Amino acid sequence: LCRPGHRRSHRPASPRTSSATRSRRTPEAAGARAGSELVLVGRVDEVQVRAGSKDGALPANARVDVIDPGTGPTDAVGAPSLTATNTGTHSAGLASASAGGVGVPEQPEVYSRAQWGADESLRSGTPSYGEVDGGVIHHTVNANDYSRADVPSILRSVHAYHTQSRGWSDIGYNFLIDRFGRIWEGRYGGITRPVMEAHTLGYNGVTFGTSAIGNFETTAPSPAMLRS
Repeated sequence: LCRPGHRRSHRPASPRTSSATRSRRTPEAAGARAGSELVLVGRVDEVQVRAGSKDGALPANARVDVIDPGTGPTDAVGAPSLTATNTGTHSAGLASASAGGVGVPEQPEVYSRAQWGADESLRSGTPSYGEVDGGVIHHTVNANDYSRADVPSILRSVHAYHTQSRGWSDIGYNFLIDRFGRIWEGRYGGITRPVMEAHTLGYNGVTFGTSAIGNFETTAPSPAMLRS
């Protein structure tokens, strides 16, 4: 069972949010529900949660969402060892010469939503597109000792939490990267297009968002993850 959550930076606008940031809020953010960070609890029968605050006041309407990610098309073999979304490589350092003589990195392998078993019935609306002026890298703040076979179910849990618990239209990130260096397609809409996501309040229309699967407050990302 997985109880995914999200970074506190993704909460809806508060009175302290600047007017400039509020003006960049998407319609998706207007109906979003605040949530905790992601917690992967593994295969358990019960989950116990303690809530507290500095002033002793508990958040209103607090609840615990426990998500069983089920099984997907690649869970049995644990990989996936299927053909990736494109034919690029993980070698981000490889470059091809452009007309102006400037090297352009090849597009790396990206495993598709179908390969992690995305339930497309959870997705609502149609993709929106913005522009990309920069990128934001997050981490999912779950355990770091997951196996290759665990990754599709972790992604399905994040997807379910974002759509069913947080009220978002889809998973919040454009891409997710596991500790083995595999890159996974996140939000629906095309991996080569500037799909508007839900990862950083006020900046979703002008950035792309990538999340590293794991908790990197206490340990460094793996070399394979950093290369990807």
